Amino acid sequence: MILVDGLYSADGDFAPLDEITALAGEHDALVVVDEAHSFGAIGPNGLGVADHFGVLDRVHAVVGTMSKALGSVGGFVLTGKGLERELRYLAPSYTSSRGSAPGVAGASLASLQLVEEHGGDLRARLDHNVRFVIDGLTEAGLNLMRTTSHIVPVLVGDEHKTVAVSNWLMDHGIFVGTFVHPHVPSGEGRLRIGVTSTHTQAECALLVERLTEARNKFSL
Repeated sequence: MILVDGLYSADGDFAPLDEITALAGEHDALVVVDEAHSFGAIGPNGLGVADHFGVLDRVHAVVGTMSKALGSVGGFVLTGKGLERELRYLAPSYTSSRGSAPGVAGASLASLQLVEEHGGDLRARLDHNVRFVIDGLTEAGLNLMRTTSHIVPVLVGDEHKTVAVSNWLMDHGIFVGTFVHPHVPSGEGRLRIGVTSTHTQAECALLVERLTEARNKFSL
């Protein structure tokens, strides 16, 4: 069995699922993909990185969440009948869980409907915002990691400096994720920027402006 993230949350890069599914085929292995950070945002149909690579038919189970792109609560597993039956009877995370509250289920269904009906436009706006932010930060001389997604990590390095920059940004109206050891390798602290389709051009420009100020202030 090969278990892999579709989109890695600390680096913003894709797993090469075209190569992974080919390898699994050679060794008769099951492929399980966690699309938590990619479902709704990646792929021609918004179904994640497996959709992006066109290998959904070679993935045996997709694990996802309602708490990222869909803005709700809960998770899901998409799989075939055989594995579904095993999970229903043997997975403690399912057998010991309870159903979603009606309001939560309604929010999830409404979000799924939005993805189905307007996902293409939302993803196009997301791609535009991502490109604007990456281009602006690159031009400003920030040390970006090789992201391929809406997760844009800025490498800082020292853990204490990473936290200090994050706190300074918060004080100046910008919230970013703070990743330090042990969540990332020691000495590779980073700021994780999460770009969305609803960010305005002015908000994206403000982000670039504040990070440029932080670069000068903290010698990033």
